Amino acid sequence: MDVQNLSSRLTVLVIPHNRVGDTGAWAVASLLRLSELKTVDLTSNDIGVFGGISIAEALQVGDCTLETLILDSNPLGLSGGTEVSLVSHNAEGLYCCQKGGGCAGLAELQ
Repeated sequence: MDVQNLSSRLTVLVIPHNRVGDTGAWAVASLLRLSELKTVDLTSNDIGVFGGISIAEALQVGDCTLETLILDSNPLGLSGGTEVSLVSHNAEGLYCCQKGGGCAGLAELQ
């Protein structure tokens, strides 16, 4: 299977409650750079500071197409949440949400 070809067609990624952690968040961040993702739901995946920073860095790439990012109930910490919040505030059309208010760091800036 050609992963790059598949990733270019992927527009929605919903993988809540899977414990992807920081390593998985890094993989999703890499996918953000290669795909045309519009929606990503990573609710309750044990994503910490480094995962939040990885995602924030991917969102800063000029051709990122993401419109909705859900990071509810992840222990992003103040550093990871702050990075994602700052990028989302500067990215036109990107909606970062936390349905239950469970993203430490992200909540303080929204």
